[in-house]
Amino acid sequence: MNEQQIKGAGLKYILFIGIPVIIILGVLGAYYQMTNPIQILNKTINVAYKNVDSLFDNLEERKNLNDTTFEWKGNLDFKTDLDLSEIENLQRYNYDFNIIADLKQEFISLKFGINEENNKLIDANFYQIGNEQYIESKDIFDNILKLPDTKESFNEIFDFSDFYKITQKENIEDTRYLLKQLKEAFEKTLNKKFITREKTDITINGRKIKTTKITYLLNEENQKNTMKIMSEELAKDQKFIEILAKFNNTTEEEIKKMINNDFTYKKDYTMNIYTEGFNQNVVRISLLENAVEQITYLNDDSNKTINIQNDFIITLKQLTENEIKLDYNIKSSNISGTLNIVTENEKTDYFVTLNSSDINLTLNLKTVINFGIEIEKPNISSAINVEDLPPSEIRNILENIEEVLEDTFFYDLMDRNIM
Repeated sequence: MNEQQIKGAGLKYILFIGIPVIIILGVLGAYYQMTNPIQILNKTINVAYKNVDSLFDNLEERKNLNDTTFEWKGNLDFKTDLDLSEIENLQRYNYDFNIIADLKQEFISLKFGINEENNKLIDANFYQIGNEQYIESKDIFDNILKLPDTKESFNEIFDFSDFYKITQKENIEDTRYLLKQLKEAFEKTLNKKFITREKTDITINGRKIKTTKITYLLNEENQKNTMKIMSEELAKDQKFIEILAKFNNTTEEEIKKMINNDFTYKKDYTMNIYTEGFNQNVVRISLLENAVEQITYLNDDSNKTINIQNDFIITLKQLTENEIKLDYNIKSSNISGTLNIVTENEKTDYFVTLNSSDINLTLNLKTVINFGIEIEKPNISSAINVEDLPPSEIRNILENIEEVLEDTFFYDLMDRNIM
């Protein structure tokens, strides 16, 4: 065999043997990366963080209620076999509500209506204008009635200051920053010394699954190490300290002391992550306190379940931009039910059920919220003070109420002097 033939044979050998070996090694390398416990732990932490962080997206889009008009309206009906005694027939009706507000102009309207199927029985409007209150019901009286003066100002009655602080864009962004920095500081503490990996079979909803179990132990030694590294990292982050001081209404020095506090060990904590298949899909996560499961997350096909202390169980059936659908079960209270929230064209429908051996209750709530609406305010120039109504007018109002509610459950309540 000449030199040329030898080179040719060598090339064929490399192609025949070498390339498959390279491919196998590449696949094994990729698999190692995907099954590397630290990588899986990091991935799990980051997926969880992204899911939490995404919850703030919609908050940032919310309007500042101080700067815009808004309307929240809807309809509610319910059915129950609970013993409601004399008011059992309340469930024969459905109830409208409509809240309209212009906080800058110190105006709020609260409308409430009662319907029997599709027929309106009665509705009434309550108005808060500054510190004055009015009531209107065209079915019952001709004029708007002014209620007795209240000593409280509009802002004292409708104090949304805490809500504004939470929903201000600046505070939402600051909260997201705190979470991000805490997550990144914790990632730097991960120590392979406290990670173990083993093959194990688990059963989820009757399906036996071959998994890789990743265990991360936060014992006294690791907790001490974790707190030390996180404290050092966060103490260097001036923005983190400034935000935390603002949120806690204290000084930056106090926050630095809090961050550098001596560590006190109390209990062992463990995180177990179970992954399936080549892609190492997470099918179960358990958080344990002293080896006792506190929170368990199951990811089985289309259903995702969160079990808190084996008592409060949430099964997520649907989670999209437009729909949330879940079942819930509270074992200790023997309560279960469903929640379905559907949003379409800025209209949000809620459907809620609650059941137990003692209570069987179905609530159907449909709502919609609109911002920047045109508000037609009532003409209060001819309003009559309730305290100035003559007896004949009061009698006329009562007769009108009886006429409007005649042949209804509410008339029977009045007749029995319950209302």
